[in-house]
Amino acid sequence: MEEAGRSILEKVPEPISVVMVMEKHPVRYEESMNTVLIQEVIRYNKLLVTVRQTLNDLLKALKGLVVMSQALETMANSIYNNSVPELWASKVRSTLTHNNHGYCFDGLKLKYSCSKCETHSCPLDFSIFVLF
Repeated sequence: MEEAGRSILEKVPEPISVVMVMEKHPVRYEESMNTVLIQEVIRYNKLLVTVRQTLNDLLKALKGLVVMSQALETMANSIYNNSVPELWASKVRSTLTHNNHGYCFDGLKLKYSCSKCETHSCPLDFSIFVLF
């Protein structure tokens, strides 16, 4: 269980700088996708913070450093069963994808798109998961 938790934690990217995205792509009438981009970055960052915090708490609980709460136990069972923990799914359901090798963050695509937005122009097309 600890190995699975560490493996997922290593794949969780750092939050995207909302300020940089807002400076590069200000909300304007002519470019309404900027609003969507900023909203999705904020939502994605909330998910990343939740995933990182709950995984760190789970790893501490497995070592006996903190009490294993019911929420952490349920999360551990979900990870063991190779399913998305409810603590994560409740934040942004469309950002997580389940595969046979554990969890992969579709948000990595968003991270790539947003890092391009931070330095270049925003892409003209967005994946469906970014919009919903």
